[in-house]
Amino acid sequence: YLTVGASIYVVGDENRVSTQIFLQWLGTNAITMCFLPTPLAAALLEQEIPTNISLRALLTGGDALTQSPKPSIPFKLFNNYNKP
Repeated sequence: YLTVGASIYVVGDENRVSTQIFLQWLGTNAITMCFLPTPLAAALLEQEIPTNISLRALLTGGDALTQSPKPSIPFKLFNNYNKP
């Protein structure tokens, strides 16, 4: 990503205390791609996602995602979990 001009953001502790704060952080920083561990992705997918968010792709992995996302999510979800 860096070779084509993208930026990498590391989420600070203060932005990981709730999914609502994390969603605000994504919007404020115009994040377009994000990787989250499965439990955090699942918690985020339970929230009402703003339609004007810049996020285009949410990647997750490490464990099976047990619920399906709402059809209204404004980004693509990529579950990188492979069953052994």
